[in-house]
Amino acid sequence: MKLSITLDEAKYLHQDYYEKKFIITNITRRGQCDVPPWSFVYGLSDIGSWEGNISTDGSNFVVTKSGYTNADKVKEIYKFNKDDIKNISVGLFKSTIEFKENNPGLTKRSSLATYILLLSGTIFFPIFLLFPKKIFQFKIENEYDTKSEFENFLKNSENFFKNTELIEDNLKSNEKYIKTDSNAKKEITDVEFGNSNSIEIRLEKLNELKEKNIITQEDYNRKKVDILKDI
Repeated sequence: MKLSITLDEAKYLHQDYYEKKFIITNITRRGQCDVPPWSFVYGLSDIGSWEGNISTDGSNFVVTKSGYTNADKVKEIYKFNKDDIKNISVGLFKSTIEFKENNPGLTKRSSLATYILLLSGTIFFPIFLLFPKKIFQFKIENEYDTKSEFENFLKNSENFFKNTELIEDNLKSNEKYIKTDSNAKKEITDVEFGNSNSIEIRLEKLNELKEKNIITQEDYNRKKVDILKDI
């Protein structure tokens, strides 16, 4: 029995569905009758609710239903992509993905259909059945500390991964410039302190620094004078 898992364990459960970076969070899927005021108490609102995980790489989505007593076990798998989605909304207590078509086992009827059923009893049950099952509602939990990250994705799905990749590229670019700058400083030090005993080589290195625009014309002239003093 394992009632909770770590972020790494959750990623392990979903890693085979992706070929690139993805984000994941744990959720509670909301059942058909999980609407106010019934959602404020246990009982009717819990019918159809279950715990699981949702992940995405920006284009593809995977939702897995966890075992009732084993969070590391997968009972059901639901896969879809962004082209299947009509609308996404993020609320304080629940998030909603509206599909273009029914996704059996994952989607449910709208809240309006639920109120018609609960407030009228069986009288309008046939009308309830006329509503399509295109709504996937869930509460984003924060067991993996990824709630904020996933909510940001849902709010800005088109640019989320682009911005993430841009930040990573900038970090790599900065590392490149830092390394280049470090190498340049070493070259300047070699010229200044004469790590080579040959004045000709030191002058040659100085010319290279100037050609690479690592030093200014003023620095070039000053360092050249210093080197020639050693003759």
